[in-house]
Amino acid sequence: LSAIVSAVEIQLSFEQLNEFREINNEVPIHMRIGIHTGVIVLGNVGTVQRMEWTAIGDVVNTAARIEKAAKKGNVLISDITYEEVRDQVTVKEDIEINVKGKVHLLKLHYVDTVTFLIRGQTQILKLPS
Repeated sequence: LSAIVSAVEIQLSFEQLNEFREINNEVPIHMRIGIHTGVIVLGNVGTVQRMEWTAIGDVVNTAARIEKAAKKGNVLISDITYEEVRDQVTVKEDIEINVKGKVHLLKLHYVDTVTFLIRGQTQILKLPS
């Protein structure tokens, strides 16, 4: 749920940023966000000369492929993720994609709204249509 709330907030921030960019005759910036749920390997990878903090595994690769399938300005989540948050998220569209290395099509959901509690208050964030 936290990842989805953060993703929607990021997309809404880009909406505001692009209003200012338009006023200044600048090209808008669009982002796609893909979210998947599962177990990953997270840590330092590399050598003493070049060490990087990274996340690896099938879940990370699948999330990257979900992100690439998303439309600009949207948050696209896997069906596994949706099942975890279905009471707090509404979706506006469902799609299925073929993912390299997977036998079955991957069912995905475009987030419309996300509902969450902050300081005891219910908040609802909605992505533009």
